[in-house]
Amino acid sequence: MPLVVAVGAAAFRKWSLVAALIVFVPLKLFVEKAVVKQLVERERPGTTICGAPDDFDPTCANFRGDVPLEGLSFVSGHAIIAWGVATLLWPVLRGRWKLVPVAIAVLNAIARVYLGAHNPLDVIGGGAIGIAIGVVLVIVFRLDPRLARSTPTVTGDNAQTTDT
Repeated sequence: MPLVVAVGAAAFRKWSLVAALIVFVPLKLFVEKAVVKQLVERERPGTTICGAPDDFDPTCANFRGDVPLEGLSFVSGHAIIAWGVATLLWPVLRGRWKLVPVAIAVLNAIARVYLGAHNPLDVIGGGAIGIAIGVVLVIVFRLDPRLARSTPTVTGDNAQTTDT
């Protein structure tokens, strides 16, 4: 999804946003796989909700669709992506358009829990990580116009701030 949004950003010549969305993908994978999932090992809800994992009964689990039954549940990679992209788009979009990616991220989180792929804490943790990565990229790529308004310039012994 970040790469699809990057193509849209390229169409509007928002090159800093394109770069941030491209960098987001490997950062997300690193934080999710190499950090969080190495520290926290929590199974999918269907393997723990109905009873002991060795007594797993797929008929008692509340799965919908093609939800994976194996693998680690914490954190939700879908939530990281949805909230990270929403964070990157927030300073770029105007007016009520800012709410569109936020609404999509909220619906994504609800859907992951509804489908039985994650517990609520999984999507909350994923959302927090996505927002954190997004904020770092907003700062690094100066996506927020308020970050670019004043830039310090040094002339001689005096430091001055000029508005751009």
